[in-house]
Amino acid sequence: MNPAQDILAKANELHLDGKVNEAIELYKESIRLSPTADAYTYLAWALSSQGKYEEAINECQKAISINDTYWAAYNDIGTNLYNLERLAESIIWFEKGLEFTPDELRYIGYYNLGRTYEKRKMWMDAIQYYMEAFNNNPEYELAKGGIVRMSAFLN
Repeated sequence: MNPAQDILAKANELHLDGKVNEAIELYKESIRLSPTADAYTYLAWALSSQGKYEEAINECQKAISINDTYWAAYNDIGTNLYNLERLAESIIWFEKGLEFTPDELRYIGYYNLGRTYEKRKMWMDAIQYYMEAFNNNPEYELAKGGIVRMSAFLN
């Protein structure tokens, strides 16, 4: 590994251990040494966990400027917009992210679209996306829960 990757790996460890402030500093150091889409997106994830959604969106946009097909950055922008209650905008970003998402991870985008439509009280759209998430990953419990909730609304 190179120094920036070593720092990024250490930042991820700290982040997963709940040491978010320390992780943020290391993410920034990794970016200073070698800006990557991963590093910007991980920084955004950490900022988001502190409720700094606008800052997180800005970091994801930097990730996209480096790699405009980096699905995680699009998904994270959608998630941050969801958290800001900007639901119509979040749908656009989730859909864009699905264009680049690897097949084995598409359930994440489908689930996020489902919960966004559910929050908008658009039950038919929500269940459709929860079903897509479930079909993509039958073990994904959140998708199963979404299907059950939407089925209750539709009955």
